[in-house]
Amino acid sequence: MTLKKILSGITVCIAAFAAVNLVCAAYSLDAKWINRDYGATSGIYQPDSFIVTADEGLGFVRTDSRGYVNPHECQEQDFILCFGNSHTNAVQVMPQERYAAILENLLEENGYGRNRVYCVAQGGSTLADLVGGFNALVGEFPGADAVVLQINNIGVLPILNTARDQREYRPEADVSALLENEPSSSRFMGFIKRYMPAAAYIANYQIKNIKTFDRDAFLQAGTVISGPAAVRAVNSVHRFRKQIEKALDSDLKLIRSEFDGTIIVLFHPYISISEAGEMELNTSPEELELLENACENNGIGLCYVGDDFLREYSETHTVPYGFFNTAPGKGHLNRTGHRILAEALYRKLKEEGL
Repeated sequence: MTLKKILSGITVCIAAFAAVNLVCAAYSLDAKWINRDYGATSGIYQPDSFIVTADEGLGFVRTDSRGYVNPHECQEQDFILCFGNSHTNAVQVMPQERYAAILENLLEENGYGRNRVYCVAQGGSTLADLVGGFNALVGEFPGADAVVLQINNIGVLPILNTARDQREYRPEADVSALLENEPSSSRFMGFIKRYMPAAAYIANYQIKNIKTFDRDAFLQAGTVISGPAAVRAVNSVHRFRKQIEKALDSDLKLIRSEFDGTIIVLFHPYISISEAGEMELNTSPEELELLENACENNGIGLCYVGDDFLREYSETHTVPYGFFNTAPGKGHLNRTGHRILAEALYRKLKEEGL
């Protein structure tokens, strides 16, 4: 009788565990992150996996055979690389609502071909991170026509000065080599994420003390640099204008020398809503001026959407960040924000003659 009760209890526990994980998989399911030393990003996702997000927005996306978040594989030639952070991964919206997908539709509708936009992104990436990975990016994707660098601010001085210590691309950064040499700890982490999403979710969001910054393997999909970090970046411009101007110019000069095609910086600042209900941009005229000058001096296009954000809010009172299940104006780009980015980027690409 005692043994029967024990077996019954074990069965109930297993059923409860399976039910909790099944529910959690429909709410928050991440893909395994595989770290690497040589590549455009410091890691990739487990190839051909799914990512489900329902705690911030609602998204269901897949990773491709290279381990990047894309609905299709990369073409050999004549494509646009969108290189950015978690706003480019965009796991908080459906695949067709991402700015890359909307841009792709605009290009196809206007006779520029299909599947021409490909995303390479890592949560938490700053402008300095993108510059640091640029050489490896164009090494991995030599057939690109254009590269779009998606950023929220120009960053702070110490980080800008480290950007020119670039990573290089090596074959050992490819998916096949990474999977072949993957350590057992990474395999175990992948098992937890795939088959025990409840445990992964608790580790991600409930146990705050175990969180690290944007390089934690649990946090790649949704890491967002905003709030105090964005304010620090703006304040840094006032204090170190000359030094930032020099560092920014050197960073963009370097990537310009490494790629003959079109380069566009896609700059979408964070926003805040005042007590009076007005939307304000979390950037400064100085920051924008520095970026404009650096881009112009190095033959790089700038697509700034701050004014587009203000215009949309004035006309529809819709903010570009935040969702029905989060605070308005906070966190990641919503479908409105992605649409604004795509339309502005399409206009800029046409202006650049692509």
